[in-house]
Amino acid sequence: MQISLAIPEPMLKAAQRKARAEGYRSVQEYILQALRDKWFIDNLPRYERIAKELEEGKGTKMTLAEFNRWSQSLRKKHGKR
Repeated sequence: MQISLAIPEPMLKAAQRKARAEGYRSVQEYILQALRDKWFIDNLPRYERIAKELEEGKGTKMTLAEFNRWSQSLRKKHGKR
């Protein structure tokens, strides 16, 4: 899927500088990562609750280490750095 986005010139220039400084190939890649980070942060309480339940052995046979490996594989699969 593709979208078109209008960004004010000062914000675009700042995003271009930041993208270059952080090693992104493009502003689009930088913005996509920012959206992923926002989604992760918004869901952080849920992830913390899940981690706590895993440590307590509730609701799953998966250990915390297994959960961490699983979540890392998901991030890699979906482009999370």
